[in-house]
Amino acid sequence: MVRLVGGHRLRLQRAALRAVDIGESSTVWMLFLYGAGAVLGNLAAGYATLLNQVRGWSLAAPCPHGDAVLSEALAAGADWVRRPTLEKSLMRPAPPVFGTGDGNLANYLWDGSDLRLVDFEYSGRSDRAFELAEVVEHISVRASRSGMTRVLERFELSAAELRRFRECRRLLALYWLLRIPAHSQRRPGDRTDILAEQATWVLTLLSGPHR
Repeated sequence: MVRLVGGHRLRLQRAALRAVDIGESSTVWMLFLYGAGAVLGNLAAGYATLLNQVRGWSLAAPCPHGDAVLSEALAAGADWVRRPTLEKSLMRPAPPVFGTGDGNLANYLWDGSDLRLVDFEYSGRSDRAFELAEVVEHISVRASRSGMTRVLERFELSAAELRRFRECRRLLALYWLLRIPAHSQRRPGDRTDILAEQATWVLTLLSGPHR
């Protein structure tokens, strides 16, 4: 249970905890705390930072040689992320929830009876669309990506949330495509397969509505 944030008690309207079996003996837990925005930092500035970061990395990404799929994904991502409408989409007001801002499955600790969340470095006032996208697109779930469909089926998103969710997951998928080389430096043997898989996935998301 989250009791204190920045020295203030959270006055919550309601809380929603969802457990979703995604197969392979894995369970994804999604925790949404509603009405906590008054004492939490707003993540809107973080959205803008993320967008600008991905734009900068995209422009600076070297052109790969001999990998047509990766080249296509980087080019398509660079074109997509430069769209001026993305700022408007990310900054559009949405019903606030408390979000961890980090979809790493290692941060959700389940012992069979209690759920514990760790790592609140990026936490703050967020929204369901971004938090769902953060979980389903985090690189830690790539091996269970097909199971993420079950996660999404448990949430009824409004039309506006669904549009936002699609944009957020494209942005986050592109983020990881550009970050994989840095994360793979200690395990260079993994880099090629992960990059190829993520490049294909980015192209899938950019090709049209997904979910």
